[in-house]
Amino acid sequence: MLPLQVPGGMELLIILLLFVLPLVVIVGLLVILKRMLTGDNVDEERIDELEAELEDLERTVERLQTERSDGE
Repeated sequence: MLPLQVPGGMELLIILLLFVLPLVVIVGLLVILKRMLTGDNVDEERIDELEAELEDLERTVERLQTERSDGE
């Protein structure tokens, strides 16, 4: 009768990776999805900065259009 062979270090590592790696990927995707859906990654200060910059650009465009129409 042959003795039962127990997997060694590399085999155990591969078996562990086969079971743990998919769980890590699934949990990671769930965390990313949760953060996207709850809106936790919204930075109000950055939004305010961008809105102020947009208003400045709109005023610049209006001024340039006015200067252009006055020159014609």
